[in-house]
Amino acid sequence: MSTFQRTLIGIALTFAPAAMGVAIFLAGYSQTHPAWWQASVHLAVLGGITIMIYGVNFNALPVHSGKPWRSEGLLALQLASAMLGAIICAWGYGHRLESWLMIGHLLAFAGAVLFQVNLVLLFTQPGERPPRIPWDQRTQQQKVDRMAIPFTMVSSLVLMLATGLDLALDFWTPEQGRWDLVWAHLMLLGFFFPMASGTSYHILGRWAERDFRSLRLIRVQQISFLIGLPTMAIALGWDLDWLFLIGGPLMAVAMGCWAINLLPVAWRMSPAVRFGIVMAMIFMIVGVTLGVIFAIDPALGARLRTTHVMANLFGFAGLLMSGFGYRYVPHLAGQSDVRWPLLQAPQLILMVGGCAAGMVTMGLRMYGHIEPEIVMWATAPAALGMMLFAINAAATFMRSPQQTTA
Repeated sequence: MSTFQRTLIGIALTFAPAAMGVAIFLAGYSQTHPAWWQASVHLAVLGGITIMIYGVNFNALPVHSGKPWRSEGLLALQLASAMLGAIICAWGYGHRLESWLMIGHLLAFAGAVLFQVNLVLLFTQPGERPPRIPWDQRTQQQKVDRMAIPFTMVSSLVLMLATGLDLALDFWTPEQGRWDLVWAHLMLLGFFFPMASGTSYHILGRWAERDFRSLRLIRVQQISFLIGLPTMAIALGWDLDWLFLIGGPLMAVAMGCWAINLLPVAWRMSPAVRFGIVMAMIFMIVGVTLGVIFAIDPALGARLRTTHVMANLFGFAGLLMSGFGYRYVPHLAGQSDVRWPLLQAPQLILMVGGCAAGMVTMGLRMYGHIEPEIVMWATAPAALGMMLFAINAAATFMRSPQQTTA
């Protein structure tokens, strides 16, 4: 890994948790200033999740492909475009500035396009292809690697589709459906979930030195995901409640299969990594359960949608970023551990407590039982937790490398 790539990764893995922390704060703040809710969601998705995935892939893709990036300048342009897009989008939503929204959406879309361009340039470089190993001669991990590829391929394509949709909605007002929810589900379930699945299947077994439980579960996850995601998107876009009743449970099956495969392997990791991943799975299960209930009772979904978002977007995604981050950050920075290991436990506890409190208070708020200011204070610990992670990541990358991270 070049020094320039290491710098880009350090910027991405610092910016992403910082953006997630600000987004969590804005989610609480939006209870008294509603315009900032969309700002919070977009900052978390475009600035937190997307930038974290970009940062990890800056290292992972060359390692797995055996080829270097064609242009480091294009990598920097991709990252800068995506980060600026996330910030400008959030500012535009919060202050209701249409021109800012268009610029932010355009920059986010440009970042997604550059991601695709960089992928094509990477994989089309000349060089010998590795010898193809017959399926029955592959190790369990090699079989898992092969089955994980469709997840990452679909994820990158959905990213372009979702960011393009976000941009299109600046010029097109649909006559029916909740297309803001289509965008949100495409980004979280169509981009983040399969990318997290593919990445975890590639690297978690190697980290833990343990095979995944079942190849059949991975196959079931693939089929459920490939049917469930477009079904959910169509149902939300065209207000087809009966179709959502099919797509929602299918996505629940896909995420459940992943959790069943993931948790026994994650249990072999260090305490911080294990706790972050396990708690992320718990929040995911709660969020998915709420989603299935919404499919049965849409009226309940209208009341508890913010609770659902708190579970899936901040609890699940934020804690998964933290859990994997405590293994990825020192590895990519060339260190044996993060700069301040003692901050790991407080950071994770703040995240779990703040997200859980945010879910409860947002639900109570929607039923009129508490004042909106209470929600902001309830979510503040989670925001602080993500900021602590960002500070620790930045400090880790600021140290000189101690080991080879190629």
